[in-house]
Amino acid sequence: TIDRLSGRRVTRVLGNHPGVRAMLLEPAVGASAGAPGAIALWCEDQESTTFELYLGNTQISRVDIFGNHTPIEPELISDLEIPVHRIELTREPVFLEGVDTTLVSFLAALRLTPDTLATTGDLHETFINIENPWPVPIRGAVFIVEPGGYANPDAQIDRSWRISPRKIAFRLDPGQSRQYPVTVAFSLAEEAGPKRLVMDAELIAERDHGIVRTDQPLNVGFPGIDLDVSVQRAKGADGVEFVAVDLVVTNRRAEAISFDLVGVAPARPRERTTVADLAPGEIAARTLAFEYGPDLHDARIAISLVLPNDEGRLNKSIEID
Repeated sequence: TIDRLSGRRVTRVLGNHPGVRAMLLEPAVGASAGAPGAIALWCEDQESTTFELYLGNTQISRVDIFGNHTPIEPELISDLEIPVHRIELTREPVFLEGVDTTLVSFLAALRLTPDTLATTGDLHETFINIENPWPVPIRGAVFIVEPGGYANPDAQIDRSWRISPRKIAFRLDPGQSRQYPVTVAFSLAEEAGPKRLVMDAELIAERDHGIVRTDQPLNVGFPGIDLDVSVQRAKGADGVEFVAVDLVVTNRRAEAISFDLVGVAPARPRERTTVADLAPGEIAARTLAFEYGPDLHDARIAISLVLPNDEGRLNKSIEID
């Protein structure tokens, strides 16, 4: 660890991989010219995962806590043959040596803000942030390829997501940063939860980097309202088997909220219940029941939390075992 950290400082925390703690290490002031950069990373919220990011066209090595070096070659993904490095992670920290820290800084700063979009059916005014960490001007274009199905040329296009513009041309002077406006809209039927925003960048800096790809978490839902859904099968007093969908709603807003909870199962009547004036910090628990049958095996039940006056809805679904 002393060898890895000596003469280096943490310059950026890479936040595009949920559950992964990743820190960019760059040479400290006074370090020898040409000193290499690195990334220290490990799993925080799970036992194992895969870290994916293009780290540059130099030789990348994975170094474990015992000092063992394993070369990591980039893989080419999609029909566009975009390079990416894939590293399997556990809770045991590792170091990635040989990293192009300037390129990684550019990709880490390439973000959509805000990264949480409410399911209201409205147009969302957002911004793509682009920074130039090089000592030379840079130019190119950023393409927002997901959501939407544009990550692969032969993929089916998902037109329920409307993002404009999907291509943002840029030119930035050394050290300059800029926010480019982007409008985002999606169907009211879109399920709440984490999505992935994927961006491809055609980049010319100190050299032509070709196309590089990065992504970030994109959350869809209502700020301040949590909906947890679980399902179980049971039998009633009359011996009829049914599916019970348990719903727990938490109000983290500063004001009371009222809403309907609507459940839809294949070939079953729609079920609905209402919660009125749920106070801030309070929790409401409700259950929607559907008669079970073989046609529901492996089927999904759709749940919607609907706010009054067309304020929007929060959609989730759950599979029946």
